[in-house]
Amino acid sequence: MERTLSFREDGSFRIMQLTDSHYEGDPSVDGKTRDLMARLVEWEKPDFIVHTGDAVWGERSEERLEAALEVLCASGIPWTFAFGNHDAEVLGNEKEILAHLMTMPGCVAFQGEDAGRVGDHVLRIRKGDQPRWALCVLNSGTGDAPGGGYLPMLRSQTDWYRAQVRAMEKESPDFGLLIFQHIAWPEYWDVWRYEETWGMRREGLSCPRVNGGLYAAALEAGHLRGVFVGHDHVNDFYGTLRGITLGYGRQSGYGSYSSPDYLRGCRMFEVREDNTEHFETWMRLEDGRVVRSPWHRLPMEKRADT
Repeated sequence: MERTLSFREDGSFRIMQLTDSHYEGDPSVDGKTRDLMARLVEWEKPDFIVHTGDAVWGERSEERLEAALEVLCASGIPWTFAFGNHDAEVLGNEKEILAHLMTMPGCVAFQGEDAGRVGDHVLRIRKGDQPRWALCVLNSGTGDAPGGGYLPMLRSQTDWYRAQVRAMEKESPDFGLLIFQHIAWPEYWDVWRYEETWGMRREGLSCPRVNGGLYAAALEAGHLRGVFVGHDHVNDFYGTLRGITLGYGRQSGYGSYSSPDYLRGCRMFEVREDNTEHFETWMRLEDGRVVRSPWHRLPMEKRADT
């Protein structure tokens, strides 16, 4: 499938983030997840869909992947996938899974040249022959880091990311960029502690204990407007740290843990070809409600450098 994305006639482009659908092999649970995803697509009619991982889980997770992504395949909408920590947890066969994903209808995922982890790639949204926005999809890793905790982003991913930004600058000096991956960066804690946030935090932030340095590299490289993740099922807040918005999607399935009063749904984004600095985001919930003005929280602490 063509990997170049284009704006609508009115200059807009809408992205749907699904995350943590956790197909588990229970038909009653998986059926609810499939129906929810289909309703979300019908309600929002996005131009593009990104699933930020943990589409499946369990000992036979790989066998369930196609069913877990069936709604995306049938939608006629281009889509991509960021590996979560459970998608290839048992067999560790990310390369085989990516190869299979790339054969599925609508999937535009691929292996970026010289990328640091399996499935890292960048997709450009073009106005004419110039990228105005780009979507960077990253694999945040599977397994534990030495000494405990989740794996950090790799130095090779940081170097590759810098190279991607520089390559796009040769095509156009003015573009915005969004990153999608599964597990949050350590800087998410700084957002929660020191910045205004919108949305809820109802569990801890499962960030790596070691900082891989990608935030600092992205800050230096420029162009990055936002990073959005999943993994922590009942968090959906976002806030801005030094010009980069760090945020969560909305849990999109009924497998694995959640909270009884936490409605599933998706996060939506709209970018425009005439504005590479800002994007809009909102959530669509399972009961049909659209949340554009989530709970606003002032920071509990003041940063020492302000």
